[in-house]
Amino acid sequence: YLDKSNGGLRFIPITSFVDVEGLSEYLREKTAEMEKGRSRHMVMLELARKLSNYIDKEKQPKDLNLGKILTNIILRRSYGALSTFHYKFNYLGMMHFMDPYNYDVERVMRCGVHYVTPDMNVVPFCTFNVLPELYRDNVQKEFSISLEEWSRLKPGTVGDRSKYKRDVKKLASGETYKKTYEGFLD
Repeated sequence: YLDKSNGGLRFIPITSFVDVEGLSEYLREKTAEMEKGRSRHMVMLELARKLSNYIDKEKQPKDLNLGKILTNIILRRSYGALSTFHYKFNYLGMMHFMDPYNYDVERVMRCGVHYVTPDMNVVPFCTFNVLPELYRDNVQKEFSISLEEWSRLKPGTVGDRSKYKRDVKKLASGETYKKTYEGFLD
């Protein structure tokens, strides 16, 4: 999180005010409950109510109410709700690219970007992409499905109906667009 209050700029890792491991475990538990048939609406309400247990309000930046933002995302399930999170947060990461010739195991151990595979393995980005025969190729082989099967499982997600059609006038008239490009546009 970038805190721009008090006229300065301060970098605050989200892990300094969010129990990420605890929240992740809780989300896994709630997912398992839904997979076992518990009402999704009941799980979501319970989740929204308990989210704040994983956020330290004393350490959270004063101009941020992460609990409210996440609750809004869960209950509204819309891009509008999600845009508030994206407006407040931006992932910052810096690294040099590695390939098989300069692969550095110690750097991989410090890697801050990870993939989570469908079978819930967490793999550092560098390992996943630099050594594809170890992870990426196997994951793609095991979990890929044909386009025909995807179309059958997820109707309306393939073809013209699924394509995003940008309405430039609607986009440019939106509050988020105006706020983002303020100072750049006449």
